[in-house]
Amino acid sequence: MPITILSQIDYPAVFMAACAYFVLGAVWYTPKTFGKKWLQMNYIKSNDKKTTSKVLTIAFLSTLTAALILDYFICFAKTSTVTGGMWIGILLSVFILALTVGVSFIFEEKKVKLQFIDAGYHLIGFMSMGFILTYWR
Repeated sequence: MPITILSQIDYPAVFMAACAYFVLGAVWYTPKTFGKKWLQMNYIKSNDKKTTSKVLTIAFLSTLTAALILDYFICFAKTSTVTGGMWIGILLSVFILALTVGVSFIFEEKKVKLQFIDAGYHLIGFMSMGFILTYWR
């Protein structure tokens, strides 16, 4: 990473974008949205799924890393508009996340609906982070 781009990263914005993505996941996978269907398609009984602090910590650190990488791309592209930040988020989520996760889904023979639930979460999450990261500047 060039030093100049590292100095342009807005670390408080990265933290807030990661928090927003993390909260989106909490809402996205509740039983009232996609959680019940997601559990069924993964053959998990709701009482079998134990969310521990270790799991949540790793998930948040992963989200924080994703926000940092997204901000790196935004800085690299010299994008200063909210629309530009959202587009970079969309492009990363579709062309990197959705495609690589899609390969795993094919080999694991998981349902297409499940892929759309997971890919949709990442699409909205990365788009939201792109919005926050450029709006905050």
